[in-house]
Amino acid sequence: MMLERNIFTYFIQDELGNIKIGKSLNPEKRLFENQIGNALKLTLILYIFGDKEKQLHQKFDFYRIRNSEWFKPNGQLTRYIDSRIDGFESIKEKRNFHDSKIEEQDKWREMMLNHREEIELKQNQFSW
Repeated sequence: MMLERNIFTYFIQDELGNIKIGKSLNPEKRLFENQIGNALKLTLILYIFGDKEKQLHQKFDFYRIRNSEWFKPNGQLTRYIDSRIDGFESIKEKRNFHDSKIEEQDKWREMMLNHREEIELKQNQFSW
């Protein structure tokens, strides 16, 4: 079971304009997985925090393609996506910021370990 805070609802669009609404812990990885089985080029156009997949499937059910997670791009669905595109950029910026902080912590940790090793070497040189 995926925790609500760790999951995203994503929107992937194919070359024909059809839109897949799904959920994933990693929407970019999910795009790659979907692309493997699809001859059409897919694009991740939006992802938002939280599991809203079931709610959105119900909301746009009239536009669903053959009982799947794919929907025809209608005005209501595209307006919903367009109104949230800015959130996509914010999520990417937040993830990039988070990733850079992790990189900084890793570099700091490595530097401290190297420094500790240097100190231990010097101590060993002078221990009798």
